[in-house]
Amino acid sequence: MNDAPVPNPTPESERAASHLDGRVVVVTGGGGGFGRLIAEMAAERGAAVVVADIDGVAAEQVAEGIEARSGRAVGVKVDVCDRGQVEALVARTVEVFGALDVMVNNAGVMPLAFFADHAAAAEAWDRCIDINLKGVLHGICASYDQMVVQGRGHVVNISSIYANAGTAGSGVYSATKAAVAVMSDSLRKET
Repeated sequence: MNDAPVPNPTPESERAASHLDGRVVVVTGGGGGFGRLIAEMAAERGAAVVVADIDGVAAEQVAEGIEARSGRAVGVKVDVCDRGQVEALVARTVEVFGALDVMVNNAGVMPLAFFADHAAAAEAWDRCIDINLKGVLHGICASYDQMVVQGRGHVVNISSIYANAGTAGSGVYSATKAAVAVMSDSLRKET
């Protein structure tokens, strides 16, 4: 058992813990993995959360779990590869919660394959590009206008340490995550 005294919260730590209180956060890929953790942590900090996932049942289950802990959440089935579905996600978010404060573009896949296996990997690589790169672009574009109208908003794009350098078997995945990092930097410089 640790008997160390618990430090008193400082104004900075209290502000950091409550910066999402009353905000509306959308998390793509929120039905599992990191997305689920992001959604749950945002809800714990007071955000209303839209859990978006291609697996609608998983999205609903995460949202129900958040609501069971006195949070506010809704689960939405969405394929981030489809621009229209992502636009509808943003519209639904505003319809249900009245705003969109944070768009977390988290949905992603990680197909690992060597270039020598290109024939077998081609379909998975195309899907990786569609989800990891185009899905993020769709999330940025779908949320951008709403955030401009509101005069506020944040876009969080999830990249990966794999973006820093290629490794054997991760060429396409690494390229998509590097593209997300560069696209994010470009967005930051434009806004």
